[in-house]
Amino acid sequence: MRRIAAHRIYLLPQAEWVSASVIELDETGEVIRVLPLAEETAHTEWLSGVLIVSPFPLIRECREDFQAFLHRITRQAGAYEAGASCRAYRVLSSSSEFSAYDCGSYRYIQ
Repeated sequence: MRRIAAHRIYLLPQAEWVSASVIELDETGEVIRVLPLAEETAHTEWLSGVLIVSPFPLIRECREDFQAFLHRITRQAGAYEAGASCRAYRVLSSSSEFSAYDCGSYRYIQ
């Protein structure tokens, strides 16, 4: 199991932002649960940027800014059933550009 924490996490299936939380991943990189950060726990990695918990792979469209990206994927998430397996993606940005990484495998998305 792997634990990652961030200051801002977007739970895409619920279209909800949470602050200071921990995501637990199983050995395959799927999200087991999201917990509020009550205290620092051993073996928890802190990641900068925003984490997005998503039931589908995150793909950025050409020249899409973060707000448009977030709006589009939030609409897409409505097609997935509650309780669908999810993965965590780390989103990093600099000015107008951003990129996303699969936290389960550190695979670069875009």
